[in-house]
Amino acid sequence: MKKRVYSILLTLALLISLVPCAVFASGDGDGLTIDDAIPVSTQGELEHALALTGDLFIEVVDDLALSGGISISSGKTVILRSRLNTVNYPIEIAHGATLINEGSIYSSGYYSDAPISVYGTLDNRSSIEAVHISCNSGGTFVNQAEGLVNRFSPIFAEGGTITNSGTIESYIYSIDGTTSTINGVETNRIRNTNARISYQDMTYTPINIPLNFEKTIGLPGDDSEWILDPLSYSVFAHGFRIHLLAGQTLSVQVVADTLEYLYLLNDSHNRLFDGMAGLDFTVAADGDYYLVVAGYSYASAGSLKIVVHEEPLRGDYDFTDDIEDIASDSWSWTAATKTLTLSGATIAGEILLPEGATIQLTEGTQNYVMKSIESYPYNFAPELTAAVGCRGDLTIQGSGDLLVTSDSYGIFPDGKLVVNGAGEIEVNASSTALSGVAGIDIINCASILAKAWDAAIFSSGSILIEDSSVKAIGNFGIMTSPFEDLLLDGVSVGYFGGDITIRSSHVIAETDSGGSAAIYAGDNLTEEDAEGHAQIILDGAVITQPAAGRIVDTNAYQSRKCQTITNIEGLDMVTDWSQASKRVVISPVYTVTFTDWDERVLSTQSVISGSAAAEPASPEREGYIFAGWNLAFDVVTSNLTIMALYTAAPTPVPTVSPTPTVAPTVAPTAAPTAAPTAAPTAAPTVAPTVAPTTGSGTIAKTGEATSNFMWLPVLLISVAAVCIIGVGTTQYRRRSKRK
Repeated sequence: MKKRVYSILLTLALLISLVPCAVFASGDGDGLTIDDAIPVSTQGELEHALALTGDLFIEVVDDLALSGGISISSGKTVILRSRLNTVNYPIEIAHGATLINEGSIYSSGYYSDAPISVYGTLDNRSSIEAVHISCNSGGTFVNQAEGLVNRFSPIFAEGGTITNSGTIESYIYSIDGTTSTINGVETNRIRNTNARISYQDMTYTPINIPLNFEKTIGLPGDDSEWILDPLSYSVFAHGFRIHLLAGQTLSVQVVADTLEYLYLLNDSHNRLFDGMAGLDFTVAADGDYYLVVAGYSYASAGSLKIVVHEEPLRGDYDFTDDIEDIASDSWSWTAATKTLTLSGATIAGEILLPEGATIQLTEGTQNYVMKSIESYPYNFAPELTAAVGCRGDLTIQGSGDLLVTSDSYGIFPDGKLVVNGAGEIEVNASSTALSGVAGIDIINCASILAKAWDAAIFSSGSILIEDSSVKAIGNFGIMTSPFEDLLLDGVSVGYFGGDITIRSSHVIAETDSGGSAAIYAGDNLTEEDAEGHAQIILDGAVITQPAAGRIVDTNAYQSRKCQTITNIEGLDMVTDWSQASKRVVISPVYTVTFTDWDERVLSTQSVISGSAAAEPASPEREGYIFAGWNLAFDVVTSNLTIMALYTAAPTPVPTVSPTPTVAPTVAPTAAPTAAPTAAPTAAPTVAPTVAPTTGSGTIAKTGEATSNFMWLPVLLISVAAVCIIGVGTTQYRRRSKRK
C-alpha cells in the first residue's frame, strides 16, 4: 500500500514539474543572484541599491514614477516587474549594466523625449512607449518576442547592436558616421539621419518673399535634420532664412499631417516666438530672421504658407454687438441671418460671433484665421481665448476650406458646434482645437483635421461624427468630460460630459507622443446617481486598429467609470492611461446587397470600408447566360446594390432543315459511308476504355472495402488478445500468491 502511495506522489511531482511557471526573486536576499534580488518600491530605495558596491541584482516590484534621472552603474542588473513612468526623466544604462523590462516603460509627458541611453544591455520583454532609445557604441538592445516598442518611441542606432524578434512600430534611425548592427528589422523601418546638432548649427534655406506676396513652401520630407531645438527637445526640423525690414509682419501657417512647432529667431539666434502651426510677428529691426519648423516626424508631409506684410494685420472682429451688414473683398457679414461668409479671407486676430451664428465657406476658396499672442503658448492667462469664438451655438457649413491656428483655443462656441457639409477644415491649437461646450455634431464632412497640445476634439456634452472623415491628434484625440465652471453672461453653467457616437465614418484618433488616450468618453456622474455613464458608441463602424482593439470601462480619469479603448488581452477596466490605446482607427461598415434581374436578393453583406465583398454563386435565368455584375465590389467605399447582368442565350440552329436540298447530291454517297464507319469505331474504342476506370474504380473500391468491412475482424481479434493477456496475468498472480 505504501509503495502505491509513494508511486502516486512521485507521479504527481513529475507532472507538476512539467507545468511552466514564472520564477520570481524571493526579494529578501542580498542581491547576489537573480533569485535573491534586492526588492525596491521607490526611487529612493532604487538609488540606494544602485549605490551599493559589487555586482548586484535589483528588482523593482511596485509601479514607479521618476522624480529625477537614474543611472544603472556597471555590474548592476535591474529587473522591472511593474510599470515605470519616466515622466520625461532620462535613464542611463552604463557599460556592464543591464535593465530587464518585464513590466512597462512609458512617459506621461507631452513629448516623446525621455531618453534611455544604452551603453550596456536593455532587454525588453514587455512594452516601451513614448521614450527615446539611444543604442550607443558597445550597447545592446534586445527586443524579445513578447516585446513591443510603440510608434512614439524612436530608436537611434549610434554604434550599438539592435536585435528584434518582437514588434517595433517606430523607426530606427541609423546615425551618420556610426556603424551599428541591426537584426530582425524590416529595411523600410530603418532610416539614416545626422548626428544630433543644435538648432543654431542646422541648415537654414534662404527664401526671398516680396512684400505682400504669398509663398507656399513644401516641407521636404526626409531632408529634415535631427536637432536640439530652442526649448531643448530632440526633434526633426527644417530651417529657413528670411530677410525682413523693421515694421514688417511675417505671417506663417502650416498645413501638415503631424503636429508641428514653430520658432522664430533673430540674427543672433535668440528666440522671438514659439508656437504651434502658425505665427504672426512684427519685427522691430532690419535683418535676417530664422524660421524653424520642428516635430517628432522624420518625414513631415505638408506645406508652409508664408506672407510678408508692410503693416500688422492684427485686428479683432467682434460681431456680438448690433453691427450692420459689412462687406469686403474676402468676407462679409449679414446681420439679419448672423452669417459670416468667408471667400478667401486671411484674418490675423480673433473672431467673436453672437449666439446662433453661421460661418459660410464659399465653394472653391481657402480661408485662414490665425490668433497669436507672440509668446510661448503656455503663458495662458488672461489671453486664453479662441481664434473663433461664439456666445452660443455655432454652425459651420459650405464646401470651402478653412485653416485655423491659435496659441490658445481654436474654434470654441459656448454652446453647440455643428459642422455640416464643410470642405477641408484644419484646426491647430495649443489648448483644444475643435470644441463645443454643449456638444459637437460633425456631419457629412469631407475632411476634418484637429491638432492640439491638449484635447484635439473636446466637448462637455455629446459628440456625434456621422458620414465624415476625421483625424484628431492631441493629449486626448477625442474627448468628452465635464466643464462645470463656465460663466455665460455672469451665470455659472455646467455641462457634464456625454457619449461619443461614431456613425458610418472614418476616424483616426491618436495621442501626441505619450498622451493619455486616443478616445475617452467621460462624465461627472457618481456610482450612486448614475443612470448611465458616458459611452463610446459605434454605429455602422468598427475598430480596425489596433488589432483586437475594443471598448472597455475606465476609471483612470477622476476615478469615474467611463469608457475608452484598449487592445490589452483580458483587460476589462483601464485603471491607468498607459493601458489605453494611443492610436485608434475606426472604419465605416457598408451594406452590399447583390440582387437578381428581378430584384430578388441573392446576398446581403456588411463590408469594412476599403475591403472587398464576397461574390455570391452565379444566378441562373431561363433563356439567358449570366454575364457578371453591374458594379465593381473589390474596394467598397459606400453602400452598394449590385445587380446581376445577363445576355440572351443563343437560339438553337436546326440541323435537319437543309437536308432536302443537299440530299439528292450528297446522301447516296455519304450515308452508306458514314454510318458503318462511325459506329464500329466509337463503340469498341470508348466504352471499354471508360467503363473500367469510372465504373469498376480500382482505387475507390479497394479503399471502401478496407474501411467499411476489414476493421471489424481486426477489432475483434485485438479485444480477444487483450482479454487473454489479462486473464493470463491474473491467473499467474493468483498462483504466485498461493506458492
